[in-house]
Amino acid sequence: MMIRKIGKISRKKPCAFASDAVRIWVENTLPVYARVAPVAGMFLAESELTETWDRSEKLRMYGFRHAMAAIAPKGVFRAGCDLDTAAQVMFVLLSPLVYEEFVTRLQWPPARWGMWVADLVTRAIFD
Repeated sequence: MMIRKIGKISRKKPCAFASDAVRIWVENTLPVYARVAPVAGMFLAESELTETWDRSEKLRMYGFRHAMAAIAPKGVFRAGCDLDTAAQVMFVLLSPLVYEEFVTRLQWPPARWGMWVADLVTRAIFD
């Protein structure tokens, strides 16, 4: 199997199952959450920064939709779930604000949150 390096991250390519693709997505973005989550509240609290946050969130949704478009063929959507719904589920559950609540407030280790949320996203979207 070919190994593909993305920056400091390596992974096998391609994933055969949606659950593997979601897990790899979450694992690879944990360092981003660790940097963004602590400052997310500032963007929401400071009126001068809300436009920047809104723009960032639109780009995040755009990225999640494209990621889900790549992941979707690896699984079967649950009844009532389509590409847009799947992207919305990812967008909310993989939010820096959700990460902040679990990792900072509830003191979950980041790896524990990552495993839990990857499983949750997969179960919410795929049969």
